[in-house]
Amino acid sequence: MLTSEGKVLYRYAEQILNAAASAESVAHSMAEGFESEVTIAVDVLQRVGDLVDAFEVFSEQFPHTRIRVLETSLSGTSGALLEKQADLVIGGAMSIGFNGAPLTTIAMLPVAAPSHPLVKDRKNVSELELKSHRQIVLRNTGTKREQDAGWLGAQQR
Repeated sequence: MLTSEGKVLYRYAEQILNAAASAESVAHSMAEGFESEVTIAVDVLQRVGDLVDAFEVFSEQFPHTRIRVLETSLSGTSGALLEKQADLVIGGAMSIGFNGAPLTTIAMLPVAAPSHPLVKDRKNVSELELKSHRQIVLRNTGTKREQDAGWLGAQQR
């Protein structure tokens, strides 16, 4: 029968043994070639909440690999892959020389105040008309190239 002092020491010893077993398991995973960390660049248009289930499954299969998520936008997403800041990207454009598959479709809609000239008595607005007005655009996180696609062609933004 353990004394009260022995019980305290036993709890500490048990924690140390569990930590040692965990460290041994991590070392075994690394020896088999598993990464200690995987970095994923995710475009801000992708809802991270939609990825949580996939992260959970990954963590169950690879409990010793940490997932690091970079929030990127526009050319910053593919740039993270090209500049080797990310191992995997989830974004809108496929980088040349890399493989990928569509995950989802994201609809983008321009918005304006009801009093804006584009909205008054109009149902359809052309891309040319959109470009002739000021736009508010999320910052491009890319460092190598600016991306001016679709509605991003306005001079005033």
